[in-house]
Amino acid sequence: MTTRASTGPPPRSFTTKRLTLEYRALIDIAGMPYVFVYLHIMIPEYLVPSVAARFKALSDPSRLRLLCCHHKKEYSVSDLVEATGRRQPSVSQSLAQLATAGLVASRRDGVRVLYRLSDPHVARICDVVCRSVIETARKQAKALAGPLPGRSRQRA
Repeated sequence: MTTRASTGPPPRSFTTKRLTLEYRALIDIAGMPYVFVYLHIMIPEYLVPSVAARFKALSDPSRLRLLCCHHKKEYSVSDLVEATGRRQPSVSQSLAQLATAGLVASRRDGVRVLYRLSDPHVARICDVVCRSVIETARKQAKALAGPLPGRSRQRA
């Protein structure tokens, strides 16, 4: 059976303020029409550096570990030092970088400063990426394990 690829009509776009919705009809092998919907949040060019700064802040494993600690509640620097096993200056520097990127916020509680995630979307992004990495690792482990010894793939 040969695969027929058809691009169908050109994509149509509907723009509202900052949201663009594009769709394209495609034909699969059986000739059944499918509509794939892509949502693109359009951001102004001047905000692109801010987005890049957030991704850069997320790219460091030690800062990512700190964000994982902030997932549910607020923590002080000493709490994070204890939770991560890192030294206090390193934790403080990482928190400052995360705050500069707009990923964590702080508030004073007496003599302590408590840090928390400043944006709930960050937690969702981390969850999605972590689940994807875990799923990929499981698939790779399963592929490497192969069939169990002593069992054949054919049933009698």
